[in-house]
Amino acid sequence: MKWSGWTPFEIAKMREDLTPFGEGRHPGRHISQILKRMKIAAGENVSAIPGEQDFLRPAVGFMWEYALELVAGGMTLEDATEMAMKRVVLKQRQHIVKQLRLELESTHGTPDALDPGWTLINDTDACLESYKATWRSCRKAQTMEGFADNFWAWQMQEKAYCKMAGLLKCRWIVLWVCGDYSRPIGPRTEQCMFTWTQQELDDNWNALMMHADEMDEETQT
Repeated sequence: MKWSGWTPFEIAKMREDLTPFGEGRHPGRHISQILKRMKIAAGENVSAIPGEQDFLRPAVGFMWEYALELVAGGMTLEDATEMAMKRVVLKQRQHIVKQLRLELESTHGTPDALDPGWTLINDTDACLESYKATWRSCRKAQTMEGFADNFWAWQMQEKAYCKMAGLLKCRWIVLWVCGDYSRPIGPRTEQCMFTWTQQELDDNWNALMMHADEMDEETQT
């Protein structure tokens, strides 16, 4: 097993409807501009928070608008947040293969996307991609061991998809909604790549199938 470590992932500047930010805006002044001027006059700080990724807070705000619509329709907050994030990343990453449908041993899998040749340190092998949004702290995933142990369900899921697709790599793009919870609390988006051996994928698959067999037995009794 190899891990690239985390690097920043920049979210494209898009509005809630996924059109480029600023495009189609009517000429003339806007209420938000007036309010910004009033805040400055009142002595409030309207500049970006040092160290935060460019445009990420507004992007998360737009995602939140969409997520609330999903919550109103009955989806859980965690699932709605992740769905809103996936929607943005899928729009942003034009070269990937979407809507994959995999099957192995009567078991189905639907990974988020396939990158047919994403480059990482001069390595152009194809890899799966997984888009996640979580309210958990990114502190739990700062090492390879921490990520593997604390987010084991993510790991088992993507290893299974890799087994089904005949690949050895997965790239995660993660929105940590509250970052590492240090103040000022703010979001961050990061990416990393895991590379497994075929034996690791086989062992993971066997563990899943053992539970699948038990699940089948339970439904038959």
